[in-house]
Amino acid sequence: MKEVKKRIIYLFYLLAQKDNFIRAKDLAKRTEVTERTIKNDVKELSMYAKKSGAELISKRGAGYRLLVKDRRRFDYVKRQLHMHYSEMGNNQSEIKDRCNEIIRRIIVEPNYMTIDELAEDLFITKSAIRKELKLVNGYLKQFRLRWKKKNEEGPLIIGSEFNRRMLMLCVFENHYHEAVRMYEDDDFIYWFNYDEKDRYEIRHIFLKNLRESDCHIRDEHTQRFARYLCLIANRVKAGNFVEFTDEQKDYIYRLKQSQVSKQIMEELIEYPGFNQLPEDEVLGFGLLLAEYADISPNCDIETSYKTQLIEAESFLSEYKKIIKREYGIDLSDLPNSKNILIRGLIPLLIQKDFKLIEQETRITSINDARVSDCLLATQMAFDALFLFKNKYGVIMTLDNVLTFSTSIHSLLLSIGYEFKPVRALIFSWAGLQHGTIISKMISKRYREAFEKIDVFELYEMRGLKYEDYDFSIMVLAIHSNSQHFAYKYDWPYMTMDTIPTQKQMNELYNRFILNGVQLNKAFNKLNLDRINIYRDVDVDTKDMFIKLISYKLGKDSKAVKNIQKSLQYRSPVCVSNHVCVLFVKHSLVEKSVLDIYQLKNKINFDEKPVSYIVVMSFNFNGSLESARFISDAIYMFFNDIKSLERIIESENKDDLICVVKKSLKVLPISLD
Repeated sequence: MKEVKKRIIYLFYLLAQKDNFIRAKDLAKRTEVTERTIKNDVKELSMYAKKSGAELISKRGAGYRLLVKDRRRFDYVKRQLHMHYSEMGNNQSEIKDRCNEIIRRIIVEPNYMTIDELAEDLFITKSAIRKELKLVNGYLKQFRLRWKKKNEEGPLIIGSEFNRRMLMLCVFENHYHEAVRMYEDDDFIYWFNYDEKDRYEIRHIFLKNLRESDCHIRDEHTQRFARYLCLIANRVKAGNFVEFTDEQKDYIYRLKQSQVSKQIMEELIEYPGFNQLPEDEVLGFGLLLAEYADISPNCDIETSYKTQLIEAESFLSEYKKIIKREYGIDLSDLPNSKNILIRGLIPLLIQKDFKLIEQETRITSINDARVSDCLLATQMAFDALFLFKNKYGVIMTLDNVLTFSTSIHSLLLSIGYEFKPVRALIFSWAGLQHGTIISKMISKRYREAFEKIDVFELYEMRGLKYEDYDFSIMVLAIHSNSQHFAYKYDWPYMTMDTIPTQKQMNELYNRFILNGVQLNKAFNKLNLDRINIYRDVDVDTKDMFIKLISYKLGKDSKAVKNIQKSLQYRSPVCVSNHVCVLFVKHSLVEKSVLDIYQLKNKINFDEKPVSYIVVMSFNFNGSLESARFISDAIYMFFNDIKSLERIIESENKDDLICVVKKSLKVLPISLD
């Protein structure tokens, strides 16, 4: 590497740590060069600062400082430099950042390196590197890679080319795709470089072929595939090829994604690196499409995934038994459960067959949205993880757990609450004919929501029985004098314009139709005696709280250990929007639990700040509606902090029904 470039980066790092000016002689002392050298570096330093979101300001007699122009870019580069030059990080993300930097350096190194050489090359201390090696080795093991022995031939990191690319792609996506190059001869970034115009066209061709096929991937993965295509071209040009055994080739050929891959590569033949691609490269891309497949409900599984179907059905049979034992619900009671879950399982089985399922694709972060959408589904997905471990001896990645949880979430959303049609009566100032039109309009909009909608004159309502109706609707002209139509009846009511507005139709649904949803039945099945509220709880750490809860809830010493172990393992996906929800399996406690802890001071759960902790444990006693009820309640705790605060204030367990009911409310409805 070029020493001058290292010095420029280090100078930028020193200036980024201070808001005030630093004299040239102080910079010279820190970098062990002369003041003249510092002054000669100013032009290059200024250019580097500009690329990094700042302007280099110089002032005679004062020295140099940085003026931030692009805060997002500057903070990103500053954090990356801090990782390079500071001592061992104090938080988990900083530790992982440094681990990524080491992997980025060694994964493309063709020669043997000592720790001393690596430390010098990365400009960090040997002690910092030694502390990271355990984590680095863990990631290498996930991707079935290892360090080269001193007298062994080959690159520094030994393993299959496909696995090497998967790790390169993972590190690039999680850490470097927005980074400013740290060094001029950055070997890692080189492998992802491609002419910008050509890269756009390659992505366009890839997506066009995907649209025209019956294969699908989730939108979040489209960039991953486009980057992998650039990686293919650069690695192949350098003579690094993916290779599969004959048995693996036969497996991939049976996947429909292999044909889609072939079509894509045929259209890319004119671009550098794609001319005369080896067969294994085409199959490798097909495998990637299959392991990230988002299988359509319309897909004929028996035809497209015949090889995986039998195994998926066997796995699903065991999985449903676990869910029934641990949560008290039978997923088989849901008509489409088999189809939905098998479509989520098949990509995981393909990953398992190629030993890819342990490759964590999200090193630095967990996608919060998948946590806040449905934590209960995530908890159930962990049971699939443990079944994979017991059945196949492999551990699914956290990303795979969250992805499979979306299939379970789809199932939970398909559970309908029992609904009792509501009964309404309508009065219209424009007469019975107009009232009938409004009645038909509402009936068409909400179809089976009404048992009846009867139209009367206002004075005729006096002769009706109160128990025959649930509410009334008064249809008035926008500019009418409502005093002429004084409402003196006991039914709750709402007013509506002669041409109902979106807001009014929304109010009708939220205020009255939702009253037909029978949430009490689902709630009562939970057998919850009370909600326990704990205010101003003083706890220092996540570990301390989990230990406290384990001893409090565990029905025996074995249960205490199991609760503690389970909560520690699942804690990375239990937090969203300053709320942590810990779900304890009912078999480990003596009764249903819903405890809410309002913390005196925020604490961190895996670097995520937490102000409220909700601890719950339920057996759903055969009620799918109860499972949906708790799923909706957790969603509201994560996404509407006021709902949680309402329960804390009232300490009334019935308010939980109001919270779930609120989750069913709709946004304004279009009348088009």
